[in-house]
Amino acid sequence: MGYCSTFAALFFLIPLFPDLLNAATWDEGKFVFFDATYESVFGMWSVAFIEVPFFILCLLFSQDFFLNSAVRVRFGSNQKFWCQWLKVMLLESAAYVIYLYLLLFLRLAVAGQWSGMRGQRTFLLQGFILQVLTFLLMDILFCAITFIGRNSVLGAAVVYAFVLLDYVVSSTKALIDLKFFLKTICVAPPFMDDFLLELLLLVGLTVGLFLLLPVMSDHVDSLKKEVS
Repeated sequence: MGYCSTFAALFFLIPLFPDLLNAATWDEGKFVFFDATYESVFGMWSVAFIEVPFFILCLLFSQDFFLNSAVRVRFGSNQKFWCQWLKVMLLESAAYVIYLYLLLFLRLAVAGQWSGMRGQRTFLLQGFILQVLTFLLMDILFCAITFIGRNSVLGAAVVYAFVLLDYVVSSTKALIDLKFFLKTICVAPPFMDDFLLELLLLVGLTVGLFLLLPVMSDHVDSLKKEVS
C-alpha cells in the first residue's frame, strides 16, 4: 500500500511544474519537445526535490523490514541475507527508474511527440543504466547508514544530505565540482561522452560499498547481542 501511494503521488506531482518544460537547451537553444520533456523529469530541480525524496520514502519500507532481527535469523547466514537484500535494492532502483521513464513516455504519447525519440535509443539506454546504478548506490549507502545506526531516518538524512550538497554546488556554480548523484541521474546527450568513465566509477563504488556491508555488520551484530 505504501509503494502504491508513493508512486501515485509522484505521478501527479511532476506535471505540477510545467515551467520545467522550458528548460530545454540541448539543441543550441532550439526548442525540442523530447529534450524539454526529458529534462522536466530528469532535471536537477525535479530530481533533487521530488524524485529522490520519494525514492527515499519508498526505501523506508524495505529498510524497516530488513532491520528486523527475526528476518536476518530466518536467512540462516550473512551471505544469503545480504545477497537477498542486494536483489531487493536492485529491483527497487530499476523499478523506480522504469516508473520515471513510463511518466516520460506517457507525456510524449499524450502530446503526440513520439517522433522526438528517433535517434535517442543509445542515449536512453546509457542514461537508464547510469540512473539505475546511481539509485542503487544511493540505496546501498542508505542501507549502510541505517544498519550501522539502527535508524532508517538517519540513513535517509545522510543520503539526502549528499543530494542537497550536489544541488547547492550545481546551483551556486561553485569552483569545486562535487557533483555526483545528480550528475549521473540528470544526464543529457552532451555529457554522455564520459559514459564509460561514469559507468566504471559507479560500478566500482557500488560493488566496493556493498562488499563492506557484511564486514560492517560483523562489528554491529545485533544477533550476537540478542543471543548472549
